[in-house]
Amino acid sequence: METDSIPSMKNLSSNAMMNTLQQEKGIQAPAMGSGHASLPGKSVNTLSMIWPRIPGIKHGAGTDDEICPSLLYHSGMHLITSDIHGSAEGVKLLQEAAAHFGTSATISAGDQNPDPSASSFYSSLISVRGNCDRYYEYDGIVFPPQTRELRLYGHDVIITHGDRLSPGDFHLKEGDIFISGHTHVPELIERNGIYFCNPGSPSRSRSSAGPTAALLSDEGLFLFSLLDFGILKAISFSR
Repeated sequence: METDSIPSMKNLSSNAMMNTLQQEKGIQAPAMGSGHASLPGKSVNTLSMIWPRIPGIKHGAGTDDEICPSLLYHSGMHLITSDIHGSAEGVKLLQEAAAHFGTSATISAGDQNPDPSASSFYSSLISVRGNCDRYYEYDGIVFPPQTRELRLYGHDVIITHGDRLSPGDFHLKEGDIFISGHTHVPELIERNGIYFCNPGSPSRSRSSAGPTAALLSDEGLFLFSLLDFGILKAISFSR
């Protein structure tokens, strides 16, 4: 279920949304900060209450005291990135996001082009190779495969860069998660029960959203800005 599929929230203020969620979902709405990062037709406050277990959702680019106080630490969350292209600034943004959300690992969908000065970071990635990755760049780092298939949070997760292989090259089934990059444009959709995620790029964004990444947990997937951690789009897994 996508969070922007709640039409009753479309033109409501944040206070009205909190009241509506309390009535419809029986959720006790916590005190919120004054700033709001936008979802299509609603605010991040909505996501904070729909997914109260996910930590670190900010209401804008403010300080930590604006984080919803009812959010609990969620162990095992994975950060998703792609197309770092050796950028020191991109690595810095990803490290800050990993610390902010308390992620346990980072998935990278290719075109890492690792900088030797950050070899420990690149060595820690669950990565695949992209069209710009070259073997000689991976000195002391394992050259990644073209695809990976993992089992995370009860879902089969397929990772590939997206330059050579597309979803049609895999036997995808309902509940699977397909992660790719290459376009430098963030995308998060669900089609026929299959989840497709492109996290965009932390360094060479081709989107007006700027540098972006994604998160995966047992609750769902969501895209966020690496500049202020504001949520751009979210999809919760069907139960």
